[in-house]
Amino acid sequence: MVSRRVLALLVVALAVASLTALLAYRRLTGAVAVVEVKGYILTSEDADYYTELLLRAYHDDWVKAVVLVVDSFGGSADYVEQVYYNVKQVKQRKPVVALAVNALSGGYYVCAAADYIYAHPTSLIGSIGVIATAPPLLIPSERVLETGAYKHTGFSRLGFFSDLSQALESFVSAVEEGRGSRLKAAREELLKARVYLGREALELGLIDQLGSLQQAIDEAARRAGLLSYTMVRLDASEASQLAAGYSWRNVTVELLERIHPPPAIYYIYIPAVQIAPPSAQAQVNASGKGRVLIDLSHGNRVSWWSLDALLAELVRRNVSVGFVSSWESLRSELPNATALVVAAPARPYSREEVNEIESFLRRGGVLLLLYDPSYEYLGWEGFSNLEMAPVNSIASRFGVT
Repeated sequence: MVSRRVLALLVVALAVASLTALLAYRRLTGAVAVVEVKGYILTSEDADYYTELLLRAYHDDWVKAVVLVVDSFGGSADYVEQVYYNVKQVKQRKPVVALAVNALSGGYYVCAAADYIYAHPTSLIGSIGVIATAPPLLIPSERVLETGAYKHTGFSRLGFFSDLSQALESFVSAVEEGRGSRLKAAREELLKARVYLGREALELGLIDQLGSLQQAIDEAARRAGLLSYTMVRLDASEASQLAAGYSWRNVTVELLERIHPPPAIYYIYIPAVQIAPPSAQAQVNASGKGRVLIDLSHGNRVSWWSLDALLAELVRRNVSVGFVSSWESLRSELPNATALVVAAPARPYSREEVNEIESFLRRGGVLLLLYDPSYEYLGWEGFSNLEMAPVNSIASRFGVT
């Protein structure tokens, strides 16, 4: 009888020990899921794609940690925020480590939700800022009527800047919250929207360590307390597709306006050449006699986008506007022009070109000089000619520097 009781106790003890060992095994082993965030996040399909992956990692008990591999320049503000908050939700249950291959603007916003961030020495990090396309000017119509002053535009054009400030505050606050005491950069530095290399980002506390994908996976496993793990790459179901494959090569302001008609807000980085290509030519036609030429022949960092308020006013006054990318074309059009706009040139004007501009003014033409002191506009040619401000090659002729 006693032996039976002893045997029964041994069986129970063995069962308990086996169950304990099984639970310990399950607790100390599992999978580290890798989720890749690549390209721009511009559409609901993009955001839903990443949401599906993150929710799968969140609900799968075998997945004990997540590694985000981010190679993104951001996207539409609301969709970036959707991905960011899903990452935060996963982090409440499991460690999340990010590898910032390139993480600019909204790409870095997503990284900021991670527990720990890796990057490469020359990864592009930062661009903490907002881009927006403003509400359109409302042209009153007797065919389409509205009940409120902003029913068509959605925003006041003046009040829209306040909305941008709120979006920027959300971005900066997310960075400060995510990085905590590790953040060494002052808020004033973050607000410059600068792009940093990985090494610079490390010094500023925007990332935690320079390293590889395997190091990021090992760190995630360590934070999850895993003694043994497998790595799995999560892919979305066939029903969910990543949208369009937009990249920095093909995203322009024009494309953004087609995808999201203004007003729209973005946490996005777009290379300057995609915003205002130096060779861009545009014509804004009106039926009046006035003709304004905007010079682009000297690497001028200006476009219709940066002069939209001026262009709108000129068109309202029945004045046509032309962007001219070569000096030869400009020379041929000057006799029929009423005004010339020279804005933010990157290269100085030659003596002969300044003489032609002076002749234009003597015939009654108007010259408008616009200059941004940012060093980016000086250009190597300006430095090599000891011309610290290329616009002075014209302005000094008229006693202005």
